[in-house]
Amino acid sequence: MRSLRILWLFLCLWQLPAYSQISNGGIIVFDNTVENPYVKRKMPRTIYANQLKIGILSPFRGIFEAGYERMLKHGFSLEVAGGYTYRDFLFERFSTSGLYNSPNFSAKGGISVRLGAKYYPFSEGWFSGLYFTPEVAYRMYNFEARLTNINSSGDNVPVNMHCMYDFTEARFALGQNVTDNSGRFYVDYRLGLAFRQVTGTFPEFVNTGSSIYYERRLTSRFGPAFVFNIFMGYAF
Repeated sequence: MRSLRILWLFLCLWQLPAYSQISNGGIIVFDNTVENPYVKRKMPRTIYANQLKIGILSPFRGIFEAGYERMLKHGFSLEVAGGYTYRDFLFERFSTSGLYNSPNFSAKGGISVRLGAKYYPFSEGWFSGLYFTPEVAYRMYNFEARLTNINSSGDNVPVNMHCMYDFTEARFALGQNVTDNSGRFYVDYRLGLAFRQVTGTFPEFVNTGSSIYYERRLTSRFGPAFVFNIFMGYAF
């Protein structure tokens, strides 16, 4: 009988720590957190170093633009872009008095190139958040003007004249990259200040009294301008 009492006391003492561990504060320790259904695990973001992008607002300036960005170390990256230009309707509407929008002008297309360096001050090794970027950019728009000269004999002489305007810019912009949970799809928007050299050629009407003809003239001006654009990108 005495042996049974000692055995019963031993079992009670052995079970007491496990019981008091749960009742005093309700603390439960799980050794296997991987298979624990109550622990929500955050999926790690994949780090991508390359990004392809297209300009969403670029067509409003007559540019169909695509770019590539490469992530470097310490929050820096390089971005290069190129595209096909058609005609800059905003520039033609507000800066050329509709000259290039005449029915006698046909757009012949041109090129656009842009090169910039970016710095992400809060980067975690990927295209993350706020950034600063200095850029240089060039874009050209080409046209063919269908004109008619009148020689001294009074004959009409059709003439096709090549005309153009281009922009050479140094820019500084502030932007931000916003991504989805996968880290692959981005929206990149930026606002900045550009110092712009605008050059253009146009036909100038000349009347000598004995003949009428057109000469190609050159115009050029320099000044500041605001730039704004939105890009959509895919990282890989």
